[in-house]
Amino acid sequence: DLEATENVDSVKCDYCEETFARDAQKANHVQSEHPNMPFKCFICHKEMDIKRSYDKHRWQHLRTRVKHTCRMCKLRCEDKGELKKHMKTHESSKNKKRSDE
Repeated sequence: DLEATENVDSVKCDYCEETFARDAQKANHVQSEHPNMPFKCFICHKEMDIKRSYDKHRWQHLRTRVKHTCRMCKLRCEDKGELKKHMKTHESSKNKKRSDE
C-alpha cells in the first residue's frame, strides 16, 4: 500500500496535520507557522520552540535527582544556589505588592 509506505517516514507537526519527510523541515514549519506555541517545562518553566528540544530537556530533569523544592510554589531545583536565586523572585513580587498598596 503506497499510502502506508509514505506515512512510515513522515514526521507530523505537533500543532497541525502537516507532515514532513525530515525533522528539519518540520522545525522550519513550526517556527514559521506556529511561532507563539512554545513547549513549557513543568519543572523549571523554561520554554522551547521545538518538541525534540523539550523532550531532551525534560529527560535531563528526570535523570537528575532534584534535591531542593521551593516552599512557596513547589518549583524543584537541582542545586541550592538555583533555589536561592529563584526565591528572590518571590521576594521581589512581595515587595511589588506592598508598594502597590
